[in-house]
Amino acid sequence: MKKRGGGLALEMWRADGHLRALDVRLQELIWVELRARGVCPGALMVEVAGRVATLGGSVTSYAEKLAAGNAAARVAGLERIDDLIVVVPTPSNAWSDEALLPIVTNVLRWDSRVPPGRVTADVLDGHVILTGGVDKDADRAAAEAAISTLIGVRGVLNRITVPARPAGPQAKAAVLRSLARWLGRDGRRVRVVVRDAAIELHGRVASPAERRAAERAVRQVLGDVRLDCQLVIGGWPLGFR
Repeated sequence: MKKRGGGLALEMWRADGHLRALDVRLQELIWVELRARGVCPGALMVEVAGRVATLGGSVTSYAEKLAAGNAAARVAGLERIDDLIVVVPTPSNAWSDEALLPIVTNVLRWDSRVPPGRVTADVLDGHVILTGGVDKDADRAAAEAAISTLIGVRGVLNRITVPARPAGPQAKAAVLRSLARWLGRDGRRVRVVVRDAAIELHGRVASPAERRAAERAVRQVLGDVRLDCQLVIGGWPLGFR
């Protein structure tokens, strides 16, 4: 007769082994996504523990750092991504803050997607800080996108604000339509609750990328409304159960 304690220990050992195998599979899929999107893996590090991915190492541009983070976020089954990648420009592209600021300012001024006179920038140690106020979340995203590919930029802190729109019955319908645009059929798995002038998101999504998309769907129609995202990431990587 087996002892109960031994049986429990065996089940725990099997469960622990299953989780370790899942982490290994998730790590493999992150590398696949990185290579598929042209991110050079040479100086990068990827670790996965408990379905939490840590990205480390260095890249030479902020655009490459974004690409790596976005690639990892597409992997179904990851619960969170800690992006610790450091941007280290090559010596020829290592601009001083004083040299970089006018370049950033001119790009914001001349990019037709950015509302004129609404966004200002500062630069600190190669990191661009955006401030100001715009009417739409798309304008905020456009300002960040305009400078994210500039040579010499090491990071972007987007502090641009968008006026919050009232969260009521009509707002709920607008959020549901926006979720359908951002997530397609997967948007049906998200339940929207309006409570105390705030929006709550409940349900399950497959990846960190889908969670981000759901949050963007709300911001797109309601601006900086108070958002409580309680979405659970519950997907599984392809071929793993």
